[in-house]
Amino acid sequence: MAQDSKTHTLRLLPFFMALSALTVGEVGLFELWRSTQFVPKIVVVMIILGLTLPKAAIVMIFFMHLRYEKLVLILIALAPLILVFIAVFPILTDIKTVNARPPTSEREKAAEDQTPAPEKSEEVDESKAPAHNRE
Repeated sequence: MAQDSKTHTLRLLPFFMALSALTVGEVGLFELWRSTQFVPKIVVVMIILGLTLPKAAIVMIFFMHLRYEKLVLILIALAPLILVFIAVFPILTDIKTVNARPPTSEREKAAEDQTPAPEKSEEVDESKAPAHNRE
Protein backbone atom coordinates (compact mmCIF):
# COMPACT_ATOMS: atom_id res chain seq x y z
CA MET A 1 0.00 0.00 0.00
CA ALA A 2 1.51 3.26 -1.10
CA GLN A 3 1.43 6.10 1.27
CA ASP A 4 -0.89 8.75 -0.18
CA SER A 5 -0.38 11.65 2.13
CA LYS A 6 -1.31 15.06 0.92
CA THR A 7 1.31 17.49 1.99
CA HIS A 8 1.08 21.13 1.23
CA THR A 9 4.16 23.18 0.85
CA LEU A 10 4.03 26.90 0.95
CA ARG A 11 6.62 29.09 -0.61
CA LEU A 12 7.17 32.03 1.69
CA LEU A 13 9.27 34.20 -0.62
CA PRO A 14 6.28 35.79 -2.44
CA PHE A 15 4.71 36.72 0.90
CA PHE A 16 7.97 38.12 2.17
CA MET A 17 8.31 40.19 -1.01
CA ALA A 18 4.72 41.46 -0.69
CA LEU A 19 5.28 42.44 2.95
CA SER A 20 8.54 44.16 2.02
CA ALA A 21 6.93 46.05 -0.87
CA LEU A 22 4.06 47.27 1.30
CA THR A 23 6.49 48.39 4.02
CA VAL A 24 8.67 50.23 1.50
CA GLY A 25 5.53 51.89 0.14
CA GLU A 26 4.47 53.03 3.60
CA VAL A 27 7.88 54.43 4.50
CA GLY A 28 8.24 56.06 1.07
CA LEU A 29 4.81 57.68 1.35
CA PHE A 30 5.62 59.07 4.78
CA GLU A 31 9.01 60.43 3.67
CA LEU A 32 7.40 62.05 0.61
CA TRP A 33 4.71 63.60 2.79
CA ARG A 34 7.27 64.78 5.36
CA SER A 35 9.25 66.65 2.71
CA THR A 36 6.30 68.13 0.77
CA GLN A 37 3.19 67.83 3.00
CA PHE A 38 1.05 67.60 -0.14
CA VAL A 39 -2.03 66.39 1.77
CA PRO A 40 -3.24 66.73 5.37
CA LYS A 41 -1.61 64.40 7.87
CA ILE A 42 -4.87 62.55 8.57
CA VAL A 43 -5.05 61.48 4.91
CA VAL A 44 -1.53 60.08 4.99
CA VAL A 45 -2.28 58.22 8.23
CA MET A 46 -5.40 56.67 6.70
CA ILE A 47 -3.51 55.61 3.56
CA ILE A 48 -0.75 54.05 5.66
CA LEU A 49 -3.36 52.23 7.76
CA GLY A 50 -4.93 51.01 4.52
CA LEU A 51 -1.56 49.66 3.40
CA THR A 52 -1.10 47.97 6.77
CA LEU A 53 -4.30 45.90 6.56
CA PRO A 54 -3.09 43.69 3.69
CA LYS A 55 0.14 43.11 5.62
CA ALA A 56 -1.84 42.04 8.67
CA ALA A 57 -3.98 39.77 6.52
CA ILE A 58 -0.93 38.10 4.93
CA VAL A 59 0.62 37.49 8.34
CA MET A 60 -2.61 36.13 9.83
CA ILE A 61 -3.55 33.93 6.88
CA PHE A 62 -0.20 32.43 6.01
CA PHE A 63 2.16 32.80 8.95
CA MET A 64 -0.38 32.23 11.69
CA HIS A 65 -1.96 29.47 9.56
CA LEU A 66 -5.48 30.86 9.99
CA ARG A 67 -6.25 29.83 6.44
CA TYR A 68 -6.86 26.30 7.66
CA GLU A 69 -8.53 27.12 10.97
CA LYS A 70 -12.16 27.26 11.96
CA LEU A 71 -14.20 30.43 11.71
CA VAL A 72 -14.34 30.90 15.49
CA LEU A 73 -10.56 31.10 15.76
CA ILE A 74 -10.44 33.58 12.88
CA LEU A 75 -13.01 35.78 14.61
CA ILE A 76 -10.98 35.63 17.82
CA ALA A 77 -7.93 36.82 15.88
CA LEU A 78 -9.87 39.63 14.15
CA ALA A 79 -11.65 40.91 17.28
CA PRO A 80 -8.73 43.12 18.45
CA LEU A 81 -8.51 44.72 15.01
CA ILE A 82 -12.21 45.58 15.06
CA LEU A 83 -11.93 46.96 18.60
CA VAL A 84 -8.97 49.14 17.58
CA PHE A 85 -11.01 50.68 14.77
CA ILE A 86 -13.92 51.31 17.13
CA ALA A 87 -11.58 52.99 19.64
CA VAL A 88 -9.39 54.99 17.24
CA PHE A 89 -11.93 56.38 14.76
CA PRO A 90 -13.75 58.67 17.25
CA ILE A 91 -10.40 59.91 18.57
CA LEU A 92 -9.23 60.80 15.06
CA THR A 93 -12.42 62.72 14.30
CA ASP A 94 -12.19 64.53 17.63
CA ILE A 95 -8.57 65.51 16.98
CA LYS A 96 -9.56 66.81 13.55
CA THR A 97 -12.32 68.93 15.13
CA VAL A 98 -10.07 70.29 17.88
CA ASN A 99 -7.32 71.20 15.41
CA ALA A 100 -9.83 73.05 13.21
CA ARG A 101 -10.63 75.53 16.00
CA PRO A 102 -8.08 78.14 17.01
CA PRO A 103 -6.76 77.97 20.57
CA THR A 104 -8.61 79.89 23.26
CA SER A 105 -6.19 82.82 23.32
CA GLU A 106 -6.61 83.34 19.57
CA ARG A 107 -10.39 83.14 19.91
CA GLU A 108 -10.24 85.80 22.62
CA LYS A 109 -8.10 88.01 20.37
CA ALA A 110 -10.60 87.56 17.55
CA ALA A 111 -13.43 88.53 19.90
CA GLU A 112 -11.51 91.65 20.99
CA ASP A 113 -10.90 92.61 17.36
CA GLN A 114 -14.62 92.51 16.68
CA THR A 115 -15.53 94.85 19.56
CA PRO A 116 -15.52 98.51 18.56
CA ALA A 117 -12.46 100.37 19.72
CA PRO A 118 -12.91 103.50 21.86
CA GLU A 119 -13.03 106.67 19.84
CA LYS A 120 -9.65 108.28 19.45
CA SER A 121 -9.32 111.92 20.28
CA GLU A 122 -8.27 114.00 17.35
CA GLU A 123 -4.65 114.96 17.50
CA VAL A 124 -3.94 118.63 17.44
CA ASP A 125 -1.56 119.90 14.81
CA GLU A 126 0.99 122.06 16.67
CA SER A 127 1.37 124.50 13.82
CA LYS A 128 -2.33 125.40 14.14
CA ALA A 129 -2.29 125.56 17.96
CA PRO A 130 -2.45 128.97 19.64
CA ALA A 131 0.90 130.60 20.24
CA HIS A 132 0.63 130.54 24.02
CA ASN A 133 0.45 126.69 23.95
CA ARG A 134 3.67 126.39 21.93
CA GLU A 135 6.96 126.39 23.73
